[in-house]
Amino acid sequence: MLLCRLVQLLLSLRRESGDAVPRCCRRHLARCPECRAAVQDAGVLELRLRAAAPATRRPPSPFLAAKIVAATRLADGFAGDRPRPHRSRFTLAFAATAAVVVSGFLGWHWFNRSADSGSAGPALPPVLAELEAHPLSIPDGATLLASSAKLDEPLEREWTAMLADARSAADSLAAAFLPQTPP
Repeated sequence: MLLCRLVQLLLSLRRESGDAVPRCCRRHLARCPECRAAVQDAGVLELRLRAAAPATRRPPSPFLAAKIVAATRLADGFAGDRPRPHRSRFTLAFAATAAVVVSGFLGWHWFNRSADSGSAGPALPPVLAELEAHPLSIPDGATLLASSAKLDEPLEREWTAMLADARSAADSLAAAFLPQTPP
């Protein structure tokens, strides 16, 4: 039975965390002999395992720490104890400054070359020339709002259906597990 499985799962989780057993589970255990037997069997098994655990413990290997450190270094990409190359802020700032200077020089050279030739620059490819001949029109706010509403309708329907499913599931769980309040 589904209720029995849920109660047994809840009781095993409570046992592991050490929390108190809820009242609805205690009431179910009082009425259901199968669940009482399952809980007693689980308790006996837990006691046997706890009693056998100290006998099976062994001290850790003396090389365990070295194995863990080696595994984490391999996972991080380290190859041995070799130091990683370190770049200072000065090196990065110098590289960025050099890139700006070179790009500025190339832009100035390109601008002067096109100004000397008398043309506005190289000819545009045919695709870009067609785009330039027919500029794109940006729709106004009302058109964009209407388009987004059309896209949102299926999502809104799915959202309301999901909320209805969640509410019905919560109602059925509450009816099954929460105590009834007198009217």
